[in-house]
Amino acid sequence: MEDNHKLGLYISYYLARFDNIAYRNLGYGNQIATHVKIGELLHINPYTVKNWRDEFDRFYKHRAGWHQRKPRPAIIEVKELLDKFHEKKILQVVKSILACDYQDKILNDSIRKSHLISVNNNNKKEEIFLNTPAKRNNELAIIIAFYLSKFDKLGLQNLGYKNDSEAFEDIAVTLGIKKNYIKFRRDEFDPIHPWRKGWQRPMDGRIIRAIEALQDLDEADLREIVLNILCDETYRSGDDARQMTMLFTESKKVKVSIGKFILRAPTGRQAEEFFIHHFIENKFPVAGDLIDCRDFGIGYDFRIESAKGNFFVEVKGLTDYSGGILFTNKEWSVAKSEQDKYFLCVISNLAEKPEIIFIQNPATQLNPKKNIYTSIQISWSVTQNQLSKLNDRLLKI
Repeated sequence: MEDNHKLGLYISYYLARFDNIAYRNLGYGNQIATHVKIGELLHINPYTVKNWRDEFDRFYKHRAGWHQRKPRPAIIEVKELLDKFHEKKILQVVKSILACDYQDKILNDSIRKSHLISVNNNNKKEEIFLNTPAKRNNELAIIIAFYLSKFDKLGLQNLGYKNDSEAFEDIAVTLGIKKNYIKFRRDEFDPIHPWRKGWQRPMDGRIIRAIEALQDLDEADLREIVLNILCDETYRSGDDARQMTMLFTESKKVKVSIGKFILRAPTGRQAEEFFIHHFIENKFPVAGDLIDCRDFGIGYDFRIESAKGNFFVEVKGLTDYSGGILFTNKEWSVAKSEQDKYFLCVISNLAEKPEIIFIQNPATQLNPKKNIYTSIQISWSVTQNQLSKLNDRLLKI
């Protein structure tokens, strides 16, 4: 059905842009009869065809259309794709879509992967790709799913959607993917965010790598990437999009339990709260006044102001006893510059009975791998093995 919705947008564009000429050249009769026939051929509601046409009307002079509401990304994408073609060429595309043999190919053939339509131009066959290959769009959908999971209602609002259902349908139409695909990918990210329970199962390696690549982007920066994906066909097929998706689509088949991977939320927040209570009770690792710096993004979570000067604490949490941790580039840079004044606090077994350890001057005791995420972030990952080898030298209480 999502394929036919995508194709229905192309036809609705044609009706809005060329109006009476379009209705006459399709030959189905008046507007109502044309909408009914298109709905019948594409197995969609005739009123849906009319509503889509009305969404495009704002760009042309035939009707007022839906000028009160912000155009959806799918509408913008189709307009930008087809504006460069004249009426006869778009009519060829529309007639190809409405031909039963073409619909069968869309649904059952490899042509579904690219929505490739051939039209004749001065006796030469010219191919129009109505969207990027399905595999690439599925990969880009993971980025959008992460954004929707992390920012929830704020994300929907900033993308111009009223609710989840509208977002899933519009994104599916824009990218030519199944509506449930974007929902399922969002649900996979939900366990690390506070809005929904999500899928409580081992995380696929692709999801883990996507989190690593995207988690340090703020809402505005990630929204810009998402809008580029939704509104710009050239961007979706370009090098920037390809490089981003390569970060989390490696061929390794790895699954990681949710507790094995360090995340800021909710595990990270739980660990930070545990540290606060621990510090109040024990005044460790340094006695002094505890200052909460978590919202400042300055390379550490807490500052301790003591008689000996300022000390800095970065907190990482693990649901289980074991697992690797991830430093942002900022955190690792501050750890190197502050040396003995910087403490890494690792709180493990958060799901049951938490245990807390402190590593003073982690920059001299750990040898993390530098990960460069092109145009997204730089981070430093410490493996579980490194943490285990340091066990005898850790400050415990």
